[in-house]
Amino acid sequence: MNKKDIAIVVICLLLLFGWMKMNTPPPRPPPDSLGVEQNDKTAGAGDTAATDDPTNDVDDQGATGDDSETPVITAVNDTPPAPAADVSPLADKYRDLPAAEPVRLFDEGTFVIVVDPNVGGIKQILLLGFAGEDGAEELWVGDPAYPMLQVQPKKTWKFSNPIIHSVGTDHVTFSRLIYNTGLILQQTIRTNPETPYGIITEIKFRNTGTEQVTVERLMINCGTMLPLATSRGFMGAGGIDQRVDLKRSDKDSPKTMIVDKIAKLKKKVADDIKTWDLDWMAVQNKYFTTIVSSQGGFEGCELRAETLPGAEKNRYVIQGYAFLPEIKITGGASEGVEIDCFAGPKRYSLFEELDSNEKSIMQFDLLLFFHFGLMEWISLLIFNGMLLFKSWTGSYGLAIICLTIVIRTLFWPITYKSTVFSKKLQKIQPEAKEIREKYKEDPQRMQKMTFDLYRKHKINPLSGCLPVFLQIPVFFALFNVLRSAIELRQEGFLWAADLSKPDTIDLGFPLNPLAILMGLSMMLQQKLMPTSVDPAQQKMMMFMSLFFVFLLYTMPSGLTLYWTVNQVVSMFQYWVTHKIIKDDAPPLSETAKA
Repeated sequence: MNKKDIAIVVICLLLLFGWMKMNTPPPRPPPDSLGVEQNDKTAGAGDTAATDDPTNDVDDQGATGDDSETPVITAVNDTPPAPAADVSPLADKYRDLPAAEPVRLFDEGTFVIVVDPNVGGIKQILLLGFAGEDGAEELWVGDPAYPMLQVQPKKTWKFSNPIIHSVGTDHVTFSRLIYNTGLILQQTIRTNPETPYGIITEIKFRNTGTEQVTVERLMINCGTMLPLATSRGFMGAGGIDQRVDLKRSDKDSPKTMIVDKIAKLKKKVADDIKTWDLDWMAVQNKYFTTIVSSQGGFEGCELRAETLPGAEKNRYVIQGYAFLPEIKITGGASEGVEIDCFAGPKRYSLFEELDSNEKSIMQFDLLLFFHFGLMEWISLLIFNGMLLFKSWTGSYGLAIICLTIVIRTLFWPITYKSTVFSKKLQKIQPEAKEIREKYKEDPQRMQKMTFDLYRKHKINPLSGCLPVFLQIPVFFALFNVLRSAIELRQEGFLWAADLSKPDTIDLGFPLNPLAILMGLSMMLQQKLMPTSVDPAQQKMMMFMSLFFVFLLYTMPSGLTLYWTVNQVVSMFQYWVTHKIIKDDAPPLSETAKA
């Protein structure tokens, strides 16, 4: 190796080292669990005034600032040194303040909110009545490193520690000085008694100066979601964990951004969504969500996905940030905005009370990748049917079985006609084969003769497709319900500990009996109900059944239970149909063997 080659290698190594240095993410601070426990001493049974309100106008609303740069996240707010001379005449009140203790707000039976006044946001929310993941007794939503409903500071902003003005079991009001701006930010975070799992955040800026101040692109954290220990199945057949739904003001249905797309968001797309006018934003995982809105709407948003420290590949914490409309504040005045937030489980009944189509995050109206109003109606019928059978049987597993049997029974007249059509088709196969051989060099003549043959025997080729076509919406509606219903979370059935996860039995390897039964039932159905008389095609269909099991092996057991029962009921109906049909033609399985 000559000197030139050595120099090139050294330069490449230096560039690589520099690139790694610049792209190494900083360590994320661990959750402040001590702060949560210590706060029991902070929130009393009634309201207490901690100090005078420096804004002198608690009912006014506002927000301000003079820097239009893109805000940045600050997870920890150490006490900054106060400048020798600050433009605010109230600066002395905020000098040398100690950090405040976290405050716990309660809404009986729903949640406990842990507010950190030092950063002006919600560290985490404890959802009551829900167990956590992997055997944890409690379920916490959010991440202390990315406080929810936090006003994101401008790059030039520096906050003081807070003054607590009022605190009770259902609210906390505090203010912080923004050094060298003449601004004081006051926030009230309280539970909303009119909405289950509701939170209201009042953001108010007071301009202590004499000149008008304009705030542009002020950004708030609309939610932070960690992944659940849930199964997606092949191509998300089991439901998507972690996504953001953006309800644009000019669209009826929200735009869904899944976690993988957020993590690899292209600059063009990121710049585009910063210009969207939004009614609301929903940051969610598979079963829980925060939905944030304001009366004036949002002027664009920013989405982020941070890799979880020490986690396996493609495990992220996702965050959504919304930009508030421009706010102008005259000297000595206060202006602000009120933010509404839902933070709780994804239950359809809870979203029905909201008036901006928030129920669409359930995705009951999906047919593949498209939204249809009819699909939501069908999904709701199935969903309410499942709840009804659960109330009768006491088990969601039995409810799924009953629901599947009822649906297959309702479709039996259609499948009966389809079976009759198949038998007629089998009877004319010798003649059809003769036509294909005789006119194989003349496709148009072959097609005409084939249709004449159908007409002679009064066979409508479309009648074989109609049963399948009519069942497609119901099939997808069942998937919409079974992969999204939080009611199935941590509900056991037989050996399945959780219908929202695979029914894995640990034998040194993951054995999922329901997925295997699903595959066996598919193979048996192919044997009894062959769709082709060609042995090669039948073998291919058998192989596809096995391959299908491989693809869907990790589906939630609620879905594999439905699929297995569906196949068994289909085979029973096929057997009954052949007992009813008075026809000398042999069953399809016998024809296939011949």
